[in-house]
Amino acid sequence: MKKIFFLIFFIFLFCTNIFFAASPKTVLAEGPIFAKVETSGVFLYNSPISEETYKVFEIPATYYVELLADAKDESGLFYSARYIDVFGYVKKSEVLAVEGTPNHPFATNASFRIFSPSGLDLKSTPSNETPFNRIVNVPYLCTDLVFYGQILGDEMIPDKSNTWYYCKYISGTSVYYGYLYSDLCDKLSTIPQNTENLPKFEGELFVPILEPEAAPSPLSALNIEVKLLVIIAVCLPCLALIYLIFKPTKLVADNGTEKSKKIKRLKKSEFYELED
Repeated sequence: MKKIFFLIFFIFLFCTNIFFAASPKTVLAEGPIFAKVETSGVFLYNSPISEETYKVFEIPATYYVELLADAKDESGLFYSARYIDVFGYVKKSEVLAVEGTPNHPFATNASFRIFSPSGLDLKSTPSNETPFNRIVNVPYLCTDLVFYGQILGDEMIPDKSNTWYYCKYISGTSVYYGYLYSDLCDKLSTIPQNTENLPKFEGELFVPILEPEAAPSPLSALNIEVKLLVIIAVCLPCLALIYLIFKPTKLVADNGTEKSKKIKRLKKSEFYELED
């Protein structure tokens, strides 16, 4: 029975491998390719999901993100992208892919300072509700902070702003990324507009590539319904053949030819004898 099971499994696996081979990978048609953030309110996401909890920070308007490989996104709404040294996703509808490489794609010189006398906790989320999102305490008057963008979060001080800065904090050889509450920071650099205007990218951004050892299958172009029908058509004759080969035979007891075992009582004895 185990042999039958494994044989059926390998037949199914073989058919699935032929018809449902992995989709080819994609690469940039011409690299690097940048996309411009033309308006405010464009966010970098840490996952290709359009929900508030997945937003990392708002990218400064008029600057750029570098597009990477095609996003692993079933909806097809996102690009995989990089802003300075932070990787994530941007909505395709909110950026414009351009030809060429801008001279200053990122606002790399933006920084600010901590003026809270007790320092300020760097948080993994723009929230003050729980102590578990604390990363490290940034000391008073620290300026070793790189500003990426801002996002709305909890109001840490009543009747004050609910804006948080997403930043990078460098302490010796350690590097930390997270959020700092804006009302306890000052001296944020003025971020000028990027006036570079590059032409819109024309053509396909991403092109498929094949693995060196892989070859395209002519059957891969079939739709999923046809593939399933072909798999069933291939498997059914195999199952019928397996059944005929391993079909169990009916055992019939032949009491006429087989000498039945008899038990008889011995005379003048308390023992029983098995007569073959």
